[in-house]
Amino acid sequence: MKNQPQVVSIVVHFNSPEDCINLLTSLRSLTCTNHRVVVVDNCSEERAFKRLSDFIVSQDGGFTCEIIKNKNNVGFGGGVNFGFEYAVDKYRADYLHVINTDAEVINSGYLQDLVMLLDQDKSIGIVGPAVLKEDKKQLQNTILPFVSIKTALNFKKAYSNLSYIEEKPAIKDVECVNGVCFVVRAAVFRSAGGFDPSYFMYGEEQDLCYKIYLQGYRRVYWPGLSIVHFGAEKTSAYSIDWRYIHVRKNQVKFLRKHSSWLSAFVLASLFSVKTLLFYLKSKGHSDQKLPSIIDAYFRCLK
Repeated sequence: MKNQPQVVSIVVHFNSPEDCINLLTSLRSLTCTNHRVVVVDNCSEERAFKRLSDFIVSQDGGFTCEIIKNKNNVGFGGGVNFGFEYAVDKYRADYLHVINTDAEVINSGYLQDLVMLLDQDKSIGIVGPAVLKEDKKQLQNTILPFVSIKTALNFKKAYSNLSYIEEKPAIKDVECVNGVCFVVRAAVFRSAGGFDPSYFMYGEEQDLCYKIYLQGYRRVYWPGLSIVHFGAEKTSAYSIDWRYIHVRKNQVKFLRKHSSWLSAFVLASLFSVKTLLFYLKSKGHSDQKLPSIIDAYFRCLK
C-alpha cells in the first residue's frame, strides 16, 4: 500500500453557510490520514461567503480546510470540477472525496476504509457508502442504475430500495453510486473528463459513472455507515418544482448523450404526458408554466 495517499474532500457550497459549518465540524472527526478539505463557494451572496470563510479561518490546528471562490454558480458538477483542478494542482490529490453540504459524518472511519479499499484494488474507479436519511433509520439510495426508459419510469418501484448495511461491509459491483458521498481516484476522474457541467444539478453522477464504466473501471457500493444526508427528500410528492424538472430533463440528456436520439425523444414524450397528468391532478401547483416544463425536456434533444 502506498504511504499516506493524498485525500482531498470537495464540498460545494451555495448560500447555506450554517449547513456547511455543521458538515465541516463533523468532518473534523474523520480519522483519514493526509486529508484536506477544500470548500468551493459557487458565487454565494457576500454575507453567506463571509460567514463561512470566517468560520474556516477561525479553526485551530489539526484540521486542514480552506475555501476557494468561484466567479459563477456553475452547479454541483461544475463546482466539483473547479475544486478538483485546485486539489490536483496544489496538493497532487490521489483521491477525491465528494460530499454534499447538507450532510453530517456519523462514522469517523468510513473515509479511511474507502481509501484503503481503492488503494488495495486498482480495478475499482469509484466507491459509494451507505447513507442515512434525516431520521437516521432509513437508507438513501446509494445504488443507482444507468438511465434507461425503464429505470426512469419505474425507479421508485424497482430501484429505490437496493441499498443495505452490513456489519462487516463487503463491496458490491453496481452500475452507479449516488453523488451525495463517494470517493473516486483522481486519475480516473481526470480521464473520464470529470462531471459534465451541463447537468448543473441531479443526474451528473450517472453520467460520470457511465464514463468510468467505459474506461473499464468498477463502480462499487460499500455497505458501511458513513453520513446522514439531511436533504435526501426535499421534493414534495404534490408539486412540480425545479428539482422535479431537473431530474427528468437530465435523464433525457443522458439518453441523448449515451444512447440514441430516439430513446431520448420517447422518454421526453412520456415525461410530457406524465407531467401533464401530474399537473392536472395537482391543480396546476408548479413553479413554472406547463409549456415551459415540457419545453425543458425537449431542449435536451438538441
